[in-house]
Amino acid sequence: MHNRLFIYDKLSGLIFLVDSGAAVSWFLKRLASTSETSVIFLYAENGSQIRTLRLKQLELDFGLRRRFSFRFIIAENSHPIIGEDFLSVLD
Repeated sequence: MHNRLFIYDKLSGLIFLVDSGAAVSWFLKRLASTSETSVIFLYAENGSQIRTLRLKQLELDFGLRRRFSFRFIIAENSHPIIGEDFLSVLD
C-alpha cells in the first residue's frame, strides 16, 4: 500500500501531491494556458523524458500562517507536484 501526501491550495482550488523524492515542483500544462516550449528536460524515475514548457510563478495558500510564491515548471503530469526544491526553501 502506497501512502501519499496531498495538500490543498485555497487560491486555485487544486490539490498538490507533496513528493520529497521529486527534485523539482511541477504545475499542470492543461491549466497553464501556454504552448511555449522550454529547454528544461526532465526525466521520470523509469528514464522516460517528460515534456516541459516554461516556468510559471504561482502564489499558494495552504491555510498556514503565510502564502507562498514559487516558480513551477509547466509539465505534462497527472497532478501538480510540490517537490524538493519547494520544500528546501521552507523555514
